Amino acid sequence: MMWNAVQLSWFWPLCAVTGLILLSVGTVLFSRWLSNALDRDRSARLPTRALELARERLAKGELTPEEFEILCRTLTA
Repeated sequence: MMWNAVQLSWFWPLCAVTGLILLSVGTVLFSRWLSNALDRDRSARLPTRALELARERLAKGELTPEEFEILCRTLTA
C-alpha cells in the first residue's frame, strides 16, 4: 500500500525534533569532553611550571636549598 501525504504528515516534524535533540545532546557532550581535555592538559603542566619557578627563585637566592627541597617534595606529591 502506498503512503500518502496525510499518513506521513507526522513523520517530518518528528524527524526535525529528534534531530534537534540529538544535535543539542551532541553539542553538550562535545563541550564537556573538550573542557575535560583542556583541564587535564593544564593540570599536567602546573607542577612543571611551578618547579621551574622554584628553580629560578633558588638561582636568584630567594630560596634556600632546604626550602627548595620542601617545595619540590610538596609539588611532586
